[in-house]
Parts: sequence; C-alpha cells; structure tokens
Amino acid sequence: MNGGYVVALIVAIAAAFGQIVLKMAVERHKNNVAEKILSGILFEPRLWLGIAIYAICSAAWLWVLSKCDVSSVYPLLSLSFALVPIFAYFFLREPISMAQWFSIGLIMFGVIALRLFS
Repeated sequence: MNGGYVVALIVAIAAAFGQIVLKMAVERHKNNVAEKILSGILFEPRLWLGIAIYAICSAAWLWVLSKCDVSSVYPLLSLSFALVPIFAYFFLREPISMAQWFSIGLIMFGVIALRLFS
C-alpha cells in the first residue's frame, strides 16, 4: 500500500470527525432563533475547527489524487459514511440502530472487497 492510500484513509477519518465537530458547533446554538444562530455560530470555535479540518482534508485529498488512481482510491472516502455514526455514538451519545450497524458492515465489506480484488 503506497502512502497515497494511507493519506486517503486519514482523510476519510478526519472528514468523519469534522462532521462531529460541526455538529457540536451547531448543537450549542440549536435553541436560538434562526437569525441568532448565524450571528452566534460565527464566533463558535468548533465551527472554525470543523472548517479547518475540511480545508486540510481537501488539500490532502489533492495530494492523494496526484499519487493514486482515482478509481481505486475514491471508494476509501465512503468509510466516512460508516465512521460518522460510530463517532456520533462516542462523542455525541447518539444511538446506532441495527439497520445502521448493518449498513456500516456493508460499507466496510465493500471497501475491503474493492481494495482486495481490484
């Protein structure tokens, strides 16, 4: 496995974590009326952390694309769909349903199968 695939995996993990950070940012302001959400959220450090995570992920992804075939590395990004519910469980105390666990398993199986057999 070359370094591009490792960085792609890190990007998928970081992107999933970025979703959690953004959720934490808006969660703090969810009871405010709509116009106060926008003014209050702009001063929320977690919002800027989430945006920074996405900016770094975008730059890292461009590097990955310069090193790897997009058709073989892009499926790794789907891991973020599996990781978000897991991170939400641990960081936000959100429950994970059986259907979600099944879906997480399918995503993981698909990524592993694509990586092994391509």
